[in-house]
Amino acid sequence: YRLVLAGQVQEERKFGDPAFVGELKRFNIDVHTDVPDDTMARLMRDCAFTAYPSLQEGWGLPAQESLMCGKVCLVSSTLPVAQEIANPALIRISPTDFYGWHEALRTWLENAQMRRAFAERAREYNAPSWREIAQVILSRLP
Repeated sequence: YRLVLAGQVQEERKFGDPAFVGELKRFNIDVHTDVPDDTMARLMRDCAFTAYPSLQEGWGLPAQESLMCGKVCLVSSTLPVAQEIANPALIRISPTDFYGWHEALRTWLENAQMRRAFAERAREYNAPSWREIAQVILSRLP
């Protein structure tokens, strides 16, 4: 397995540095920025599971996309998406719990039977439509 980091880079200075990216590759870490939709779909389809250790989120789309693709998603427990989605394939971990993340990554990587079982549960997730989301937002306006 390789760790694949895909999406927008917060620390562009480091990830734009060929020496830093080369060092990551030596540790089986690939970095993909500005990923086209078809490439992201392939990465999601082929991955064992996803991890979303972010401290901030927009709409929680990476976690939702993971579930919709039948993938377990390790997610920061403090994110709204972790609190709003009730699905057992969304594994909530404190963003500051290094050992918790380490153990979760190792467990989900090494246990294919558990990944298959939770993939079925992930597929049970039914994402709300944009209309439903807009209605919730509008219903909360004064």
